[in-house]
Amino acid sequence: MEPCYTSFTLHQRQFIIATHEILHAKGWQSLKLSDEFILSFQSALRIESVPNRDRKILLLGERYAIAELPSHEKLTELCSGRFAIIEWPYIYGDATNLLSIFYSAASGEPIISSSPALLAVYGSFGQSERKLHWGGINWFPGPGSRVNLGRKLLRDQRLHIPSLQVEHFPRTIEPCDSFEAARESLATSLVALAQQISGRSQTVYLALTAGRDSRTLAAAFLAAGLRFETFTQRFDGVAENDIKIAAQISRSFGIRHHVIDLEPRDDQALQIWRQHTLSSYCDADDNRLFLGNSYRFLRPGDVFVVGGVFEFGRHFFAEVIRDLTYENAQGREL
Repeated sequence: MEPCYTSFTLHQRQFIIATHEILHAKGWQSLKLSDEFILSFQSALRIESVPNRDRKILLLGERYAIAELPSHEKLTELCSGRFAIIEWPYIYGDATNLLSIFYSAASGEPIISSSPALLAVYGSFGQSERKLHWGGINWFPGPGSRVNLGRKLLRDQRLHIPSLQVEHFPRTIEPCDSFEAARESLATSLVALAQQISGRSQTVYLALTAGRDSRTLAAAFLAAGLRFETFTQRFDGVAENDIKIAAQISRSFGIRHHVIDLEPRDDQALQIWRQHTLSSYCDADDNRLFLGNSYRFLRPGDVFVVGGVFEFGRHFFAEVIRDLTYENAQGREL
């Protein structure tokens, strides 16, 4: 079977914002943002104009809308997906920054891109000396890096494009009155999202382990009546119980479960990964999964869902709730 990287276009669905047009490769296009700045992008990147009376808003990337888009104030609250928003003169990401935004002025002028590799070519984007490790949350450049190395926009920030000044961009989190209300809110949102995924792809795959995140998603998919299959990737670092329990859960509900073993290490896939990320990311994907061709079961049009994004909430609230006594906490405290 052909390795998965053969169908991987290095800079597919990427963009660059600069004072001049940058058509990085065949298939790139451009769009004027202002008298000074131009958006250049690979043609596979979806560009959507969001209706607004006061200003032009562009959504770059893929989104699943929980509801029809109203005013831009609720845009990020009502959408999930992988996208960036240009609300001139600002740019900011989705609630979890799945589509990264990097910026630098090291070349003498502002330049912004979703790819650190492209910024290295066109914006003199240097590399951090920070040592990466497998585990935790890694991003490039790391905290404390100098501006001339470039930076990554964080989830609670927006960037003023002409000046590259960063402003705090609060993400509204509305507290629920009780644990039961919070659980119901989460369940309703996950089921609604599962229903929107239904029918949009050839096959839906859910990465399932013994963990709470993936089991929560499986419950939402079942509640939504979504037809899906599950898979668990087997490599050193995955507990055997993750495979056994995922198989038992799937069997109980009549869901087809796949155990994906690694193929022999493919160093060419690693080379492509490191080129794309400037060797700036370290996790199971680049250490094990891409090298072992463990996504080989996916076909064009398939969707696979992973629940690890809940970790963002866990890290965000870790400091806030560390002294909370759950047994005696009231609804408003939670």
